[in-house]
Amino acid sequence: MDGSMVREMRKRSHKTLRQISIESNVTENQILNIETGKTANPGIVTLAALAAAMDCSVSDFMGRAATR
Repeated sequence: MDGSMVREMRKRSHKTLRQISIESNVTENQILNIETGKTANPGIVTLAALAAAMDCSVSDFMGRAATR
C-alpha cells in the first residue's frame, strides 16, 4: 500500500481533503494517516470508499508494482 499514491490520486481528483472525507465518510485524520504512512494497511472498505470519492480504482493506490 502506497499512501503517497492516495495523496496523488486525491490531488488528481481536484478535490480537497474535506470533500473526500465527506464523500467517503472517512475522517480527514484517517485520510492523512493513510497518505503519510501512519496507517500502512487500511481496510479494503476504507480504500473502496476513498477510491469512489476520487473517481479511481483501489488498484490506483497500489503504485506501479501492482500494475505488473
